[in-house]
Amino acid sequence: VQAMPAGLEFTTTTTLNSYFGLTAAESGVDDSFTMEDAVNATGGDLGKLLRHGVSALLNVNSVNYPIPPSIDTAADNFTDLYNAIKDALLNDTYEPLATQIAANNNLDHQSCPTT
Repeated sequence: VQAMPAGLEFTTTTTLNSYFGLTAAESGVDDSFTMEDAVNATGGDLGKLLRHGVSALLNVNSVNYPIPPSIDTAADNFTDLYNAIKDALLNDTYEPLATQIAANNNLDHQSCPTT
């Protein structure tokens, strides 16, 4: 189990914009929107990306989480995922990334630790 890279840790009250270094205009959410708000986001498009993206960031280093091949640079799974989410927010291109991450988040739990 790896930890999040230094400087990329977050809590439920960390704001999404500060975490990704974005403005409200760039992300589509106001500056008070937190990581907990993201996990609880509803709907498709932006809501889907935020809900599944933040959940994936929590999972990527703690379980055998599959990174979508389209974003895998072979560098670091967390960094690849972080950069892909940030890029999707900046460019308002939520798909196909949101669906790929959602599918990975909804895999069976065979990869989860048993202890």
